[in-house]
Amino acid sequence: MVVFLRTSEEAVCDNSVCGGYTFIETIPSVTGMASSFDSSLNAWKITVTGTSFPTTTENSVLMADGVKQSAISASETEAVFKLTSAKSKNPTFKLYFAEGKPANHATIDFGVGISPKLVGITPLSGTAGGTTVIVNAPGVGSEATGLTLLNSLG
Repeated sequence: MVVFLRTSEEAVCDNSVCGGYTFIETIPSVTGMASSFDSSLNAWKITVTGTSFPTTTENSVLMADGVKQSAISASETEAVFKLTSAKSKNPTFKLYFAEGKPANHATIDFGVGISPKLVGITPLSGTAGGTTVIVNAPGVGSEATGLTLLNSLG
Protein backbone atom coordinates (compact mmCIF):
# COMPACT_ATOMS: atom_id res chain seq x y z
CA MET A 1 0.00 0.00 0.00
CA VAL A 2 1.32 3.45 -0.92
CA VAL A 3 0.25 6.52 1.01
CA PHE A 4 1.06 9.95 -0.43
CA LEU A 5 1.47 12.57 2.23
CA ARG A 6 1.90 15.50 -0.18
CA THR A 7 2.73 15.75 -3.85
CA SER A 8 6.38 16.24 -2.95
CA GLU A 9 6.59 13.52 -0.26
CA GLU A 10 5.83 9.84 -0.40
CA ALA A 11 5.56 7.01 2.03
CA VAL A 12 8.31 4.41 1.86
CA CYS A 13 7.23 1.26 0.09
CA ASP A 14 8.89 -2.08 0.78
CA ASN A 15 10.54 -3.33 -2.42
CA SER A 16 8.83 -6.71 -2.03
CA VAL A 17 5.46 -4.91 -2.27
CA CYS A 18 6.25 -2.24 -4.87
CA GLY A 19 8.62 -4.28 -6.99
CA GLY A 20 11.07 -1.44 -7.55
CA TYR A 21 8.44 0.96 -8.88
CA THR A 22 9.82 4.49 -9.27
CA PHE A 23 7.62 7.23 -7.86
CA ILE A 24 7.52 10.64 -9.49
CA GLU A 25 8.52 13.36 -7.05
CA THR A 26 6.65 16.24 -8.67
CA ILE A 27 3.54 16.47 -10.77
CA PRO A 28 3.43 18.60 -13.93
CA SER A 29 2.40 22.21 -13.48
CA VAL A 30 0.90 24.55 -16.11
CA THR A 31 2.12 28.17 -16.37
CA GLY A 32 0.49 29.28 -19.63
CA MET A 33 -1.28 28.54 -22.88
CA ALA A 34 -1.32 30.21 -26.30
CA SER A 35 -2.78 29.64 -29.75
CA SER A 36 -1.12 30.35 -33.10
CA PHE A 37 -1.98 29.56 -36.69
CA ASP A 38 0.58 27.34 -38.44
CA SER A 39 0.42 27.93 -42.20
CA SER A 40 2.51 24.81 -42.91
CA LEU A 41 -0.18 22.67 -41.21
CA ASN A 42 -3.11 24.90 -42.26
CA ALA A 43 -4.29 24.49 -38.69
CA TRP A 44 -4.26 26.12 -35.27
CA LYS A 45 -1.57 25.03 -32.82
CA ILE A 46 -2.12 25.14 -29.07
CA THR A 47 1.04 25.49 -26.98
CA VAL A 48 0.91 24.73 -23.25
CA THR A 49 3.90 25.73 -21.12
CA GLY A 50 4.91 24.65 -17.65
CA THR A 51 7.23 22.37 -15.70
CA SER A 52 7.78 18.63 -15.32
CA PHE A 53 5.77 17.73 -18.45
CA PRO A 54 6.08 14.24 -19.97
CA THR A 55 8.59 14.19 -22.82
CA THR A 56 6.58 11.95 -25.15
CA THR A 57 3.45 12.89 -27.08
CA GLU A 58 1.79 9.60 -26.07
CA ASN A 59 1.64 10.80 -22.45
CA SER A 60 0.07 14.19 -23.24
CA VAL A 61 -3.62 14.63 -24.07
CA LEU A 62 -5.41 17.88 -24.85
CA MET A 63 -9.19 17.86 -25.14
CA ALA A 64 -10.99 20.75 -26.90
CA ASP A 65 -14.74 20.81 -26.32
CA GLY A 66 -14.50 17.13 -25.34
CA VAL A 67 -12.56 16.02 -28.45
CA LYS A 68 -8.99 14.71 -28.27
CA GLN A 69 -6.51 16.80 -30.27
CA SER A 70 -3.31 15.65 -32.04
CA ALA A 71 -0.10 15.99 -30.02
CA ILE A 72 2.73 17.40 -32.16
CA SER A 73 5.64 17.64 -29.73
CA ALA A 74 6.45 17.33 -26.04
CA SER A 75 9.28 18.45 -23.77
CA GLU A 76 9.67 19.00 -20.02
CA THR A 77 8.48 22.61 -20.39
CA GLU A 78 6.15 22.61 -23.42
CA ALA A 79 3.45 20.50 -25.08
CA VAL A 80 2.23 21.45 -28.58
CA PHE A 81 -1.03 20.21 -30.10
CA LYS A 82 -2.69 20.55 -33.51
CA LEU A 83 -6.28 21.71 -33.08
CA THR A 84 -8.09 19.13 -35.21
CA SER A 85 -11.61 19.82 -34.02
CA ALA A 86 -13.44 22.53 -32.10
CA LYS A 87 -17.10 23.38 -31.67
CA SER A 88 -16.58 27.12 -31.32
CA LYS A 89 -13.99 29.86 -31.66
CA ASN A 90 -13.58 29.78 -27.86
CA PRO A 91 -13.18 26.06 -27.12
CA THR A 92 -12.96 24.76 -23.58
CA PHE A 93 -9.70 22.88 -23.04
CA LYS A 94 -8.75 20.11 -20.63
CA LEU A 95 -5.16 18.86 -20.34
CA TYR A 96 -4.21 15.42 -19.08
CA PHE A 97 -0.85 13.73 -18.60
CA ALA A 98 -0.04 10.14 -17.70
CA GLU A 99 0.15 11.34 -14.08
CA GLY A 100 -3.34 12.86 -14.28
CA LYS A 101 -4.46 16.48 -14.43
CA PRO A 102 -1.56 18.90 -13.90
CA ALA A 103 -1.32 21.44 -11.10
CA ASN A 104 -2.72 24.85 -12.15
CA HIS A 105 -4.88 23.18 -14.82
CA ALA A 106 -7.49 25.89 -14.19
CA THR A 107 -5.07 28.20 -16.05
CA ILE A 108 -6.17 26.60 -19.32
CA ASP A 109 -9.61 25.20 -18.55
CA PHE A 110 -11.20 28.46 -19.70
CA GLY A 111 -9.63 28.09 -23.16
CA VAL A 112 -7.97 30.46 -25.60
CA GLY A 113 -9.54 32.17 -28.57
CA ILE A 114 -9.09 31.17 -32.18
CA SER A 115 -10.41 32.88 -35.29
CA PRO A 116 -11.35 31.53 -38.72
CA LYS A 117 -8.53 31.34 -41.28
CA LEU A 118 -9.47 30.79 -44.92
CA VAL A 119 -7.02 28.26 -46.36
CA GLY A 120 -8.91 26.85 -49.32
CA ILE A 121 -11.98 26.94 -51.54
CA THR A 122 -12.83 24.25 -54.08
CA PRO A 123 -13.73 24.37 -56.89
CA LEU A 124 -12.33 27.72 -57.99
CA SER A 125 -15.11 28.24 -60.55
CA GLY A 126 -18.69 27.16 -61.06
CA THR A 127 -21.73 27.30 -63.30
CA ALA A 128 -24.49 29.92 -63.40
CA GLY A 129 -26.93 27.19 -62.33
CA GLY A 130 -25.09 26.68 -59.07
CA THR A 131 -22.09 24.79 -57.76
CA THR A 132 -21.37 23.16 -54.42
CA VAL A 133 -18.44 24.97 -52.82
CA ILE A 134 -16.26 23.48 -50.10
CA VAL A 135 -14.54 25.98 -47.81
CA ASN A 136 -11.58 24.97 -45.63
CA ALA A 137 -11.47 27.47 -42.77
CA PRO A 138 -9.90 26.17 -39.55
CA GLY A 139 -11.18 28.02 -36.51
CA VAL A 140 -14.81 28.36 -37.61
CA GLY A 141 -16.05 25.63 -35.25
CA SER A 142 -18.49 22.83 -36.02
CA GLU A 143 -21.30 24.58 -34.12
CA ALA A 144 -20.74 28.05 -35.57
CA THR A 145 -23.81 29.99 -36.62
CA GLY A 146 -24.36 33.13 -38.64
CA LEU A 147 -21.72 32.41 -41.28
CA THR A 148 -22.23 34.10 -44.63
CA LEU A 149 -20.43 33.39 -47.89
CA LEU A 150 -20.31 36.68 -49.75
CA ASN A 151 -20.66 36.85 -53.51
CA SER A 152 -17.46 37.90 -55.22
CA LEU A 153 -17.62 39.08 -58.81
CA GLY A 154 -14.09 39.91 -59.40
